[in-house]
Order: sequence, then C-alpha cells, then structure tokens
Amino acid sequence: TAGSGDTVLVSFAAPLAHRALGPAFQLHDLGYDLVGTEATASYLRGRGVPCKTVAFPTDDSMVEDATATALLRDKKIKLAVNLHAPESKRLEDNYMIRRTAADFGIALVTNPQVFELLAAALTRHKKGDILAANPSDLFSYYEREPSTDAWT
Repeated sequence: TAGSGDTVLVSFAAPLAHRALGPAFQLHDLGYDLVGTEATASYLRGRGVPCKTVAFPTDDSMVEDATATALLRDKKIKLAVNLHAPESKRLEDNYMIRRTAADFGIALVTNPQVFELLAAALTRHKKGDILAANPSDLFSYYEREPSTDAWT
C-alpha cells in the first residue's frame, strides 16, 4: 500500500484539471511525491503543487526509464491516477498507463470522483478520524459494546 514518501503518478485531461487539483494538493500535503505527464505536471506546479515531469510512453525520450510506464514497471509508483475525458488527445498513452498499472499490480484510479474520495479518506485517516483503520481500536470498540447492541 502507498504511504507518505511514496510516489504517485498523476495524469489528467485538461477538462478535468479543476477536479484533480484539490486531491493532488491533498496527496502532496500528506507527504506523497507527485510525478505527472507534461501538461499535468505544468498545471500542478503553476498552482503551487510540486510535481516532477515524466514522459508519456510514446514520447521520444532520451532517457527510456523516465517514461510513466517504465516507472510503473519498475514499481517506483505506488498509485497511478489517469483521468481521461472524451476530449483526450493521448488515447494510446492513457491506455498504456492504465494497462501497465493493472499488469504490474499498481493501484489505479480512473474516475475523478474516486480520486477526490480517496484523497479525502487518506486525509481523514491521517487525522485519526477513521476508527476502522486501526484494528486495535475497532476490537476495543467491540469489547466495550453491550451484548444487547451486537448485531451478530
């Protein structure tokens, strides 16, 4: 599972930029390192979110291991976020990113709402707001629960 200090790949189509900015900032704020495709990384940096640039799989890159798919294959990415829209121009690249993430067992988010909810949940978890995230707390809760309230 991904954790603070791990790297997250972010790539989104321009029409979804406004929805991806908040969750990307939250992940950065939680300590995740962000890498993004050229336009995504530029957009995020322009709005104060640190993000390194990686090449699309089909870009002619002088450094082969600097592509998004190479980082996924090498397990340097713990979470891939690939939000595409009908207006997306890089359909083959988006497919290659999603397919590589799936093939190499990397967590993948392809829906803006799921990205928003994931970032919110990770933020709540860090604050300690999610009781079930800590099994010892959950078991302690069940031990204190009156037997008349138990549903099992």
